[in-house]
Amino acid sequence: MKKFLVLLCCSILLNSCNDGDIKVESFDFESAQTRTCGEDTNDFFLYKYNGNEALIIQVPQTRFINKETPADTPIQIPITGTVQVIYRVYDGPITASTLCSNIPPSTPKVIDEWNAEGGTIEITTRAVNTEVAATGESLITSFSHNIIFKNITFNRGNDEHQTTEQINFGTYTTLNRNKPVDFTNIENVQTCTTNNLLYKLSGNQILALNLDQATLDTLFANEATTIGNPRQFYINGEGQLLFVVYSNVITQDILCSGNVGAISEIWNAQNGVDGISGLVEVETTTSGSNFIHTIHFRNVKFKNTDGLEFTFGTNYLFGEYVTN
Repeated sequence: MKKFLVLLCCSILLNSCNDGDIKVESFDFESAQTRTCGEDTNDFFLYKYNGNEALIIQVPQTRFINKETPADTPIQIPITGTVQVIYRVYDGPITASTLCSNIPPSTPKVIDEWNAEGGTIEITTRAVNTEVAATGESLITSFSHNIIFKNITFNRGNDEHQTTEQINFGTYTTLNRNKPVDFTNIENVQTCTTNNLLYKLSGNQILALNLDQATLDTLFANEATTIGNPRQFYINGEGQLLFVVYSNVITQDILCSGNVGAISEIWNAQNGVDGISGLVEVETTTSGSNFIHTIHFRNVKFKNTDGLEFTFGTNYLFGEYVTN
């Protein structure tokens, strides 16, 4: 709690530093940058500053979930108990170290502080896709959490209170920690002897084809293809091409045994449209007695149960699968 002591010590400071009756009719923080302190700890809080004014939110970091909120249904958090909103005025310009230091700086000093005693924090979350024009890639890289205070009442001291119907705090952005790794950097496509999975894995993520035996026999026939004439297969059912994030690290033995444990996220490739999307292409060459099958995904779109989508792009190299 060391860092948050900076927020709580002001009651002592105010007894010696009250410098007149500061009247504030509105709050102007929406355009200021949202900053954080104590991420991934119990000391987490958000704050903004504008000149010599600061607006601080102490709310558990776990309330910012990387999942889109339904339309017109924000997460609502009452301002009470461990959830606090604080407005503060200093006697000089504020920097990040003013608020986010284990030991409070000697200057600037707090000259006024209002603590919220009621109201609601509303959080609306949206996924943010980052697109690469050259490849057509569009991955969810972060989530934007828009924060609004509704009917917030501040205790101004001296039995004075101010209630504001709405304050737009702004947005807080969290990284998508389940963003797909670059599977092109992983060596050859692997297979399980106990099922039809063709996959690549990294940590707790897998990208896998799961096709029936007849389709596999056709797509990966031990016969070289001619240049410019790859074998083609359009995705036409759920579960044929998957991106999966597990709760724990996955090994080849665990994956092939089927005892994978809890799943955090599962993304299904959407059915293909002839000549447009959802295409798996395989080019086959020979190397001695081996057949090298080079697999590309063309315009494959992945979707989860929340309706979010991403794509690896127009022509994604899944890798090489070797048979003999």
